[in-house]
Amino acid sequence: MRDRDLLYTSKTVQVSFALEPIYNVITILEDLALCNSCQGMGEWHYQTADALPTEFMQRHRLIFGVLDFMFHEIVPTENCTGFSAYIEAFAAFDPFVLRDAVLERVIEVAEQWADA
Repeated sequence: MRDRDLLYTSKTVQVSFALEPIYNVITILEDLALCNSCQGMGEWHYQTADALPTEFMQRHRLIFGVLDFMFHEIVPTENCTGFSAYIEAFAAFDPFVLRDAVLERVIEVAEQWADA
């Protein structure tokens, strides 16, 4: 194995990168919740959604429908400069107003998906 010497480098190379797999996971889960109402997703999404039990998918759509509502409509993210700012804005909400808004959304999403 004389070729090992060819791989030697006298310079130190520093490489940095960040993997944020949680964003990928959340995006995939959200895509699964939306694939029955959206077109143009990959075949994998449709096959996976079809393979899951109906009751599971109904619950999954309900959860993501409410989370999407909470994240985008109750506390709009465009006013937040980062995650900490979002959490502070979310914490500043009146908990009763938040509860009522979430419960209304749960009912809307449940009725929407019950008809599907």
